[in-house]
Amino acid sequence: MTKLEALATTIEAIMEQFKQNHVSIVRFGGLHNGEGTWMKAKVLNRRYLEGSKPQDRDDSALYRSLNAARPKAWVRGHLLNEGLGGPGTAYNLVTLTQAANNRSGQSHYHLFEKHIKAAIMSGKTVRYNVTARHGLHPVRSIQQQLAARLTSLPPGKERQDTEQFLKFLKFEQEQVALGLSVDWSELAFDNTTFTWTDAGGGSSGDVTNVLPDSLPVLTSLPRTPTP
Repeated sequence: MTKLEALATTIEAIMEQFKQNHVSIVRFGGLHNGEGTWMKAKVLNRRYLEGSKPQDRDDSALYRSLNAARPKAWVRGHLLNEGLGGPGTAYNLVTLTQAANNRSGQSHYHLFEKHIKAAIMSGKTVRYNVTARHGLHPVRSIQQQLAARLTSLPPGKERQDTEQFLKFLKFEQEQVALGLSVDWSELAFDNTTFTWTDAGGGSSGDVTNVLPDSLPVLTSLPRTPTP
């Protein structure tokens, strides 16, 4: 082996060591309604800090109001999954339905998280971005039914209850995140520029947070819902 070849081999070994020792680089956005807004993992691999489950102290007022009226309908979903180093703190949590989180084929887990986990566990490095989308949810059929009923109700308890239902349903419609926008790709390390570049193998798309189209628990409705 010539000196030049030996030098090239040494440089290649250094590059490989640098690549293997490159820790994950993850950033989080600020809060909206006391919940996370975005997560950007510029580099994500097996060198990440240990994640954690949602912490009770980080329950948002929004989550508490929603969960009181619909027990077990909602979860505090991680923007960066606990199994990938995501902390269970407010800036990494957003209120999602069970279906949007992991219980349907169109959930964050089934569309994206399980594939990202598999790539990382196989030794690959990825780029991964998640953004919580906000806006006005479509009007649900239960809202239309209650609004139509309200027009014919005389003053009294039934009318008051119907108005309270409608107020809470509108609160859900306005305050709950529409869903998540996700984009990820496997990365390759460029030995000439010392940078990570997209190498394909990922995907992008939206996870939709479909609101429950049913009546909440009347006795558990907060009189003044708070975001």
